[in-house]
Amino acid sequence: MKLTEVPGRAGSIVNVHVTYREYFPSCQQQEQPFHSGAKRETMSEEYEGQQSTKTDAQWSSEISGREKAVQQQTNVGNIAGALDQALQDPPYNAGEAVRTKNAALVVSVLSAAKEKDIDGIVSKLSDDNLDLLMKFVYKGLETGENSNILLKWHESVFGKTGLGSIVRALAEKRAV
Repeated sequence: MKLTEVPGRAGSIVNVHVTYREYFPSCQQQEQPFHSGAKRETMSEEYEGQQSTKTDAQWSSEISGREKAVQQQTNVGNIAGALDQALQDPPYNAGEAVRTKNAALVVSVLSAAKEKDIDGIVSKLSDDNLDLLMKFVYKGLETGENSNILLKWHESVFGKTGLGSIVRALAEKRAV
């Protein structure tokens, strides 16, 4: 930990610089930047002004259709394909019931995955989908069901993206 003093109005302010390993000493991972790719704005800023005009009924119908496609992919054992479909076009501006239905769909796909396949699936996802996946992991953890498998997904996403995905998922204004 490195402490530096910065003069301020009311005396001095102490800035504390803590490395990744000090917060997570058990992790054997190299220090990583907050994002694995190039610098970009938060998801809210990227998509500001791109709000959908769909009604809750339209969202619900779309999610029901997506459920069928996801179920087919899951039945064949294609969890990566099912997850890719489940993460498409999340209903950010829909009502709570619609967002909960969509989150349940994503969590069902995550729960269907085998532990040994999680890292391989995560390695194929884009950075935006990894951030979105982290949001759904947190949404799934709110219910308290399937916590074990959701924590495995959290660990895998964290292993690939570092703290950045967690920060963006928690700081995002749009709820999933």
